[in-house]
Amino acid sequence: MSFPAVQARTTGQNSTAGTSHTVSMPAGSGGRIIVFFAHSQNVSVSWPAGWFELFDVLNGTACGLAAAYTDAAAGPTITVTTSANTKSAHSTYRVSGYEGTAPQAATATGADATPDPPPVSPSWGGADTLWLAAEGNDDTLNVTDYPPSYLKGQTIVTSGGTATSNCRIATAERYLNAATENPGAFQLAPDPEEWVAATVAIRPVETAPNVVGAFGINLQVTPGQMVDY
Repeated sequence: MSFPAVQARTTGQNSTAGTSHTVSMPAGSGGRIIVFFAHSQNVSVSWPAGWFELFDVLNGTACGLAAAYTDAAAGPTITVTTSANTKSAHSTYRVSGYEGTAPQAATATGADATPDPPPVSPSWGGADTLWLAAEGNDDTLNVTDYPPSYLKGQTIVTSGGTATSNCRIATAERYLNAATENPGAFQLAPDPEEWVAATVAIRPVETAPNVVGAFGINLQVTPGQMVDY
């Protein structure tokens, strides 16, 4: 096996409250696209056709975090709809080398300065898994640190109006062969705030083993396949 690979990332925000939110896609084409979508109100999130929701979680009436993925082609943007007016911020990934199984995710909520994505134990067990950690909070707080050993952290915040009408999202990635991963916390400053955090696991493609036949011929075999030689 080899790890799924992040090919491109991008972020964006909608700083004018509304129900229709433009979400930027990562550069390139093909692969699996995953979107993390944070908002600043008590709303539900709806995705375009062809997108599959991973979660849509609220922290009371303060903020929420949702995520979805697609393996279909997508243009430079999509439109995400919310059930009422809200500002939003998003972080998106384009991934290659993944197995077709849906990503597996877990979420947590809290109200402090350490948004803490919970552990995930994916059904495929120990493998070269790509892990994504995310947090969304209902303020303009700085993200001063990312979960330990996580790479390429990216964050973006909405602006205008009062701080409590805004939201921020932060995400990061890790390549790790493990049956369970507990990322550790993001760090916010300067104040505690309501947040939603998530961990997402993306399964790698299994590599077919080589079987040496009776005449020294290497035969690549899909797991479970019978081969005559």
